[in-house]
Amino acid sequence: MRFFQSWGAKASVTFLKIQRAAPVAAPSHARQFLTFTETLLAIASARHGLDCGSGPHSDKTVSQDLAHLATACNIHSMRYQIDGSRFSTLEEFYEEVSQVLIPGESWGRNLDAFNDILRGGFGTPPDGFTIDWKNHALSKQRLGYNETVRQLEIRLRICHPSNRDNVLRDLERARAHQGPTVFDWLIDIIHIHCRGSREEADGVELLLD
Repeated sequence: MRFFQSWGAKASVTFLKIQRAAPVAAPSHARQFLTFTETLLAIASARHGLDCGSGPHSDKTVSQDLAHLATACNIHSMRYQIDGSRFSTLEEFYEEVSQVLIPGESWGRNLDAFNDILRGGFGTPPDGFTIDWKNHALSKQRLGYNETVRQLEIRLRICHPSNRDNVLRDLERARAHQGPTVFDWLIDIIHIHCRGSREEADGVELLLD
């Protein structure tokens, strides 16, 4: 199994789940993924004499290693492209999420709800997906300190009195161009679900273009 394990230990894409979710009428991306993994399995079996029927090199064991390999190769069953040129405020970002990630779904349109979407299963695949953020440099500019100040002023008006001092402190820092911006908030939330973070099992991959 060293052939597979050397590709890394990331397991955000689960081959067995995709296999169960890919009947005859499976989406083309699922069929393509299965074809890829089946080809790797055939090559590895020929080269290393793996017995994929039972024992230490059973289907389950080999499939788990294929999942590691597929993820290490940055293969996900779904890829979503958001474009920074289409939004300039946090509210418009939420609209982009609605249009691209979960069209037709109703959601809270706030940071907590965005975090929930990234866990998968809420209009998004439960076995991981890629977010390709086009024009992210433009988003970094548009969702910078001016937008951060605006969002914190909104938050100050609606926050619980016990949290008012914290929001005021964040607002003062943003006005001084210090601390995280709205762009940073969103990137940090996405990274929670990426490899090496506490919810890496969600299998989210972020590409900044």
